[in-house]
Amino acid sequence: ALNETIIFYESPKRILATLTDMLEVFGNERKVCLAKELTKSFETIRTDIIENVIEYLSADLAHQKGEFVILISSADKIDLVDAENQLGKILPILCAEMGASKAAKLAAKITGIDKKHCYNKAIEL
Repeated sequence: ALNETIIFYESPKRILATLTDMLEVFGNERKVCLAKELTKSFETIRTDIIENVIEYLSADLAHQKGEFVILISSADKIDLVDAENQLGKILPILCAEMGASKAAKLAAKITGIDKKHCYNKAIEL
């Protein structure tokens, strides 16, 4: 698990799917900050656990409109077993979207696991 805040930019069409994937990968322990329409008159910032942010967005379609920035809080500590579990979940998703080398590099940043180990796992898929 990465000991740094992670920042994502997301479109309204993918926001719920992205948060659902984040819930699966990171669990519900981490807080997220969902910032919508930054620097605009309808700017909205909501900080909560991932599950509650998903409920908020699902409650009203108007909440899903606009440009989003998602900040995921850092992990408290790196747990190797947890990091391997995360790697097993995110690596197939990343490999489906990009090459093994790029997926391994990104997975290493997210999980804190060595890039070479991530690459070896990626080419096994």
